[in-house]
Amino acid sequence: MNYNNYNPITRGNKKMGNIPCLDKSLVDCSINCDVYNSLICYVKNNPNERYPSRKKKLLKNDKLFKSDQFVKVISRHLRFLNCRVMRIFGSGDFDHISKKGKIEFQNVMDMAKKNKNHKFWLISRNFELLYNWLEIEKKKIPDNIIYYFSADLKNSLTD
Repeated sequence: MNYNNYNPITRGNKKMGNIPCLDKSLVDCSINCDVYNSLICYVKNNPNERYPSRKKKLLKNDKLFKSDQFVKVISRHLRFLNCRVMRIFGSGDFDHISKKGKIEFQNVMDMAKKNKNHKFWLISRNFELLYNWLEIEKKKIPDNIIYYFSADLKNSLTD
């Protein structure tokens, strides 16, 4: 896929200070996430998710996250941003603990390592990928990533 003239980054919401955001579609969430089918998933009911142009962009981002061009494309766009902070996943999440999810996670870690002058706020509910990265593969999260769980693991999904 050609990503030459494609900008995967959007401006975040006002509550978050319009921090640039790198989102995915909710396709993987709808397949793998119990939160998606519960009352606590706020993203699927967000009116902004219904715009056809946004849906198209997020579906293309799904492919970009798995692409070997991910680090190059995101790094190029980070150079042009007037901000040193980026949010990852205001919408969407890593694919489940699978080959695709591991590729996405590796791409994000590589992108953070390459862009050391930027800070990344990574919001995910995928504990399995994080556990695999830290405990099984014995790798570290880059210092410029703040990893934040998007749902409290103690909450009931029906609350």
